[in-house]
Amino acid sequence: MIRGIKVKLYPNKEQEILFKKSCGLARYAYNWGLNYQKENYKNGNKYIGKGDMKKLFKHFRDENEEVEWIFDFLEAMRSCLEQGGHKQEKWKR
Repeated sequence: MIRGIKVKLYPNKEQEILFKKSCGLARYAYNWGLNYQKENYKNGNKYIGKGDMKKLFKHFRDENEEVEWIFDFLEAMRSCLEQGGHKQEKWKR
């Protein structure tokens, strides 16, 4: 049996800002990965694995100056791309 524990957080202003930035990055990375996979699928190409998606996003991040804010939350971005890849595998079936 899996049990969950609810914890209520009371972040200060600085922590609240970090939470919001992390969530924004997670949404951005997930949507970017999902869109990339859908376009790739539409063009008749095969599914791109998690490792390759991370490399593609890293290349995208390094090429575009508009997304410099991503460097603050690299670990969150990596986990979002992994989750997006897992969801894409289920969607593909």
